[in-house]
Amino acid sequence: MGKPLLFSTIFCAVLATVVCTATPLSDEKIVTKREFDDTSMQSFPEYDNSAMEEQGASTEGYHKGVAYVRWGRTVCPFGAEVVYKGRAAGSHYKHSGGGSNYQCVTLQPKNFAYGPGTVAASFMYGSEYEMWGNIPKANLHLHEHDVPCVVCYVPTRTAKIMIPGTYICPSRWTREYYGYLMAERYNHHRSTFECVDHAPEKALGGHLNRNGALFYHVEPRRGSLPCPPYDQQKEMTCAVCTR
Repeated sequence: MGKPLLFSTIFCAVLATVVCTATPLSDEKIVTKREFDDTSMQSFPEYDNSAMEEQGASTEGYHKGVAYVRWGRTVCPFGAEVVYKGRAAGSHYKHSGGGSNYQCVTLQPKNFAYGPGTVAASFMYGSEYEMWGNIPKANLHLHEHDVPCVVCYVPTRTAKIMIPGTYICPSRWTREYYGYLMAERYNHHRSTFECVDHAPEKALGGHLNRNGALFYHVEPRRGSLPCPPYDQQKEMTCAVCTR
């Protein structure tokens, strides 16, 4: 019984000496979780431009530029760069699932890992103009033709808006293009409203009636929407503006 008691006494004495003589942490060495998070964020490129500056690259205008889709066309307006050309696409007008927004899909698709065959998935269909009768641009014979699109980039501006109901941009804004507001038909499954160019083009080779995602003109309806100034006998216009 004597030896274990002696060993315990010696161990406790040594431990007390180490604890008492250890150098206490100063306030400067204590790093809180918030300080650690803020410090770590400084190493990310989006927060630190020093690497670019050391290599002689200018950071001026680093965050400038705006991109938009020009629906119904294959070229960009003057002053805008073509990012890529594509086809308008979206969910089938009869399907209750899938995405509600139109997409400008690339004409040069590439795949990596994929599952062969049809699987449980959402489907993407091409888009067609639905233009006939006494409506604008019906004389262009666009009905049932596939809808082209192009993504444009303006390096000198930073904001973009689409204004439904007018083809004029506010003062100090630049009009990129204007046209007609279009979407799925009222009794189809919902889509987004998009501004289709006033001088639309046809996608080459896409004149068959395959349906899919469809573009219809939009007409205002009186009620909570004031008529006038809106007129439910006139198709709504739109403008895409940048600044």
